[in-house]
This record gives sequence, C-alpha cells and structure tokens, in this order.
Amino acid sequence: MRPISKGEKFGIAVLIGLLAAGSWVGAIGCMSRPAPAHLIESDPPIHVVYVRQLDSLRPGMSRVAVEAKLGQTLRDGERRACEGGHIDAYELSRKRTMATEQRTEYLWFYFKDDALIRWGPPGDWPVIEKDGASEALPSTPAESTPTMTPSGVPYAPPK
Repeated sequence: MRPISKGEKFGIAVLIGLLAAGSWVGAIGCMSRPAPAHLIESDPPIHVVYVRQLDSLRPGMSRVAVEAKLGQTLRDGERRACEGGHIDAYELSRKRTMATEQRTEYLWFYFKDDALIRWGPPGDWPVIEKDGASEALPSTPAESTPTMTPSGVPYAPPK
C-alpha cells in the first residue's frame, strides 16, 4: 500500500468537514421546523383538569358543597321532570386550547332535591329507580367522559 500524499489528505479532510457540516446543518434545519399540528400538545380535557375535585365528590352532596369542592360556581343547565319531582343539571365549563383551535368543554352535575346524583357530559341524564323499576330519562349520546354512579364509583357509559 502506498502512503497518502499531503494533497490527498487535504482532500479527504475537506470532504469529511463538508459531510459533517452538512449533517449538522441538516439537523438544525429539522429542529427549526414546526411539529405537525396533530403532534402539538394541547390543554388536558376538563375532567382531567378537575380530577382531584371530581374524585372528592360523593352522592348526596348539596350544590353548595359541590361548588366548594370544585372552587367554581356552577351555571344553570336544564331541568327535567322525573318520578317524584325533577332533576336539575348545572354546568361547569372550561376553554380548552387544542393544536389548531380553541373550544369550550362542559361537565354537567345532576341533582335531585339538591342532592348530587352524578356528574358527566351534557345530556347524560341519570336513571331514577322507583320500586325497583327503572325510569329512563331522555339522554343524548355521551362522549367518553367519566360519570359517577350513585355509589360514587366512576362509570363509563356503555358503548
């Protein structure tokens, strides 16, 4: 094998330098590009933001006690008639910033005779039982947001 000349060494060094500089510039170029919108983090959903407060809620709590736990005043939602009276729904809302938009999310808190029955997405009306027979109240399709059963255990509506 013959020895490498000074000119060849210089040429190899320049080539290696250009390759290294090109890789470095390419890496910087990749880092400076914005991430695709679907990969950008967004604010957590409302039930995640209030997870500690929601976990502390129990059936039978008054509206005032629920508002104290949440640290927020609930706004009037709707009232529906049921066997033996009515159910009042009160609303908690929060603006959520998504990758490309901002939207308002809601949780409803359902009370009968000022006693908490459950919480969940708007329109996820509870079922009131009388003498072991279920009375189905009107409801709308629910998002996959946790709700609370009368025993206080988190419950996800059937799919």
